[in-house]
Amino acid sequence: MKALLCTHYGPPDDLELAELPDPRPGAGEAVVRVKAAALNFFDTLIIAGKYQHKPAFPFSPAAEFAGEVESVGSGVTGFSPGDRVIGNIGWGAAREKALLAAEQLVAMPAGLDFDRAAAIDLAGRDVIVLDDEIAKGSTVLELLERLREQKVQSIRIACTHGLFSSGALDRLGAQTDVAEIVCTNTVPIAAEKLVPKLKVLSIAPALAEAMRRIHNGESVSTLFHA
Repeated sequence: MKALLCTHYGPPDDLELAELPDPRPGAGEAVVRVKAAALNFFDTLIIAGKYQHKPAFPFSPAAEFAGEVESVGSGVTGFSPGDRVIGNIGWGAAREKALLAAEQLVAMPAGLDFDRAAAIDLAGRDVIVLDDEIAKGSTVLELLERLREQKVQSIRIACTHGLFSSGALDRLGAQTDVAEIVCTNTVPIAAEKLVPKLKVLSIAPALAEAMRRIHNGESVSTLFHA
């Protein structure tokens, strides 16, 4: 198989394309034909020796990838050859085939292409779901199911305008893996709708500051800088 290798610390131009033997899975392992691998800023650090993890040479960059299972070792029951999967291995995905523990894989959602799937590995991550407005919450609930398939660690929900109609807050608050629901007070929320997980942020300070700046002929753009 072909592999992009880092044989010494340096810039991306120093990476080498090489031929390596095809990997074979051991017990509990899987070999995945990599269709797409995600390259991030930390990859430039790891190949330059400036990252906290320093794998032994030679190694391939790219932690996150998407592909198809080629073979599995003994004891693997969750995946079979041909399954579309997403994985995260820290480094080593910039090659035609990746060998890893099967437990590091998650099933790839239907309808998602490999390029996008390689960039959204969420296993073990803390996730914030952002929406401008939540009414019935049906779309958010559907997204929560997708996130569970990705084996995320925790979920927080945030929105600007919390309409929360038709019992939406009760349904969202009842999700055991949702740690917190945050919204602003642009829409008044009736007391009977409140749930323990809800946190309401007041926009009054930002609105007052914007009015002051407009009155004084000052710019309000910096209020919206992160």
